[in-house]
Amino acid sequence: MAADGRAEDVRRYTEMVVFGWTVLRFTWEDVMLQPDFVRWALRSWVRAQDGERVPAPPPVLARLR
Repeated sequence: MAADGRAEDVRRYTEMVVFGWTVLRFTWEDVMLQPDFVRWALRSWVRAQDGERVPAPPPVLARLR
């Protein structure tokens, strides 16, 4: 078992999917440095659920080195 909790996270993710949840995963960098991408993903998920066309993702501007 991974000491950093990854194994527990994977199990939790799997359980949520089994029970019908949609899980959108974002990194800290996504949330803090790519808010347009996070906003696009959330809005696009809602659109897809409504059967609407999903627009292309925004260009990724910031890169971590």
